[in-house]
Amino acid sequence: MLEKRLVSLAAALIVLLGSDSSVFAAAGVTGGRMFSYNPNPVTSAMGDAGVALISGNAPSSILNPASTIDTYRITGSINNSLIFNTIQYNFLGAQFPSSIGNFGISFMYAGFGNIDHLDNSGNSVNMASSNDLGLILNYSIDLKETMPVEFMYGGLGVNLKLLRSNLADYSAEAFAADIGGIFRFADFDNISLGVAYKNFGSKMKFIKESYDLPQVLSVGAAYSEKDFFNLKVAIDYNSQIYSGNFFSAGASFSPIYFLDLRSGVKLAEKSLDTDFRMGFALEIQSVTIDYSYAPGQNIDGTHSVNLSCALGSFASEKTAYDYYLKEHFRKAVNI
Repeated sequence: MLEKRLVSLAAALIVLLGSDSSVFAAAGVTGGRMFSYNPNPVTSAMGDAGVALISGNAPSSILNPASTIDTYRITGSINNSLIFNTIQYNFLGAQFPSSIGNFGISFMYAGFGNIDHLDNSGNSVNMASSNDLGLILNYSIDLKETMPVEFMYGGLGVNLKLLRSNLADYSAEAFAADIGGIFRFADFDNISLGVAYKNFGSKMKFIKESYDLPQVLSVGAAYSEKDFFNLKVAIDYNSQIYSGNFFSAGASFSPIYFLDLRSGVKLAEKSLDTDFRMGFALEIQSVTIDYSYAPGQNIDGTHSVNLSCALGSFASEKTAYDYYLKEHFRKAVNI
């Protein structure tokens, strides 16, 4: 009876969230439904493309743990996503640069809201207590040479994740890891390649049954041109073990130095996962606000907002010099 009740509860969630099955494992898998969700509005607005993009904020580590190699100051991020007007996904994270690499810590919480449901015996089930929680530790290090001139060839990164999934009155825990890399070439420094393998580790066990986490292999390429409206173009291919594969492509450009406009498309094997997305960013000195919207088919879409703020001093004097030089040049060419 307990097993039937658990499967019934899982089915209710899967039906409710089935219009974005890339977030979840296959039908019947109850563990880790939200652990492959991308909370970063930057890449979400670009169709979830961006495994080869370099960033410096905590949400980017979910797509590729190596993306945080561009962390130049302590950076805090807080994020909220409203999925289908029902699920609240909250993300809080920070990145810390150091002389031996970049460290990060993040917390995620996904609450599935109030869902009226009855078990096989007709008893009311409290779905409000269903949620996913995660603690994520990130480490990334850049790969560069300093002679005869400094050039960053990319970097490597890893996430270590402690995950807990609560389904009504039942819970399960798992330990997982992500690994990733971003690679650039001196002769084609506008082009980068990225790869990440996410959510491999232990299984989640509800009562007697164990379930694998939604593992994802992502590969992609990106092109950036800071001299032309800070243009960024990204193309990704994602192979999901349990819920089908999808292709993503998106672009971002800055018509004015403090404004980024983004759009992208996600093309999936399952038509319900296919959509066109959009978003923008506003940058006010050390504060950046990112927003993205992904429409839903026959249901409400997904809104995601992230606030990032750079705090404290730069990791080094050279880092400060390089940052301000790039920022002044970007503002000059985009005014």
